[in-house]
Amino acid sequence: MALPGTICVAAFPQKLSPIQPAFSRSCYETGMMMLRPFLSVFALLLSLLVAGEAAAACLGPGEARQVVASGQAVPLSQALRRAGISGEVVDVKLCEAGGGYVYQASVLGPDGRLQRVNIPAR
Repeated sequence: MALPGTICVAAFPQKLSPIQPAFSRSCYETGMMMLRPFLSVFALLLSLLVAGEAAAACLGPGEARQVVASGQAVPLSQALRRAGISGEVVDVKLCEAGGGYVYQASVLGPDGRLQRVNIPAR
């Protein structure tokens, strides 16, 4: 706990003037308060980087049609049948993974639960 009239010496070497209220947070709390905005920005930038890489690996609709037409990936209906997945496909993307292709799908199951599944497209 910081003493009345001073702020954590490691973070703020100056003393408070008599006009300023006494600071009662510990040095740890003061440091965390100062770091919180920087950590938030770092987390945001990291999530954007990861999302950008994931989006770059997936194909657009035209590219996906070409890959299926060329035989490099099986049609979605065939991949679903092979994987034994039942339910309504709500969203799907064809993505490159490990030298091949996978369908990343959101499937609404018979029990009403939404599941995200990766289905091999070979």
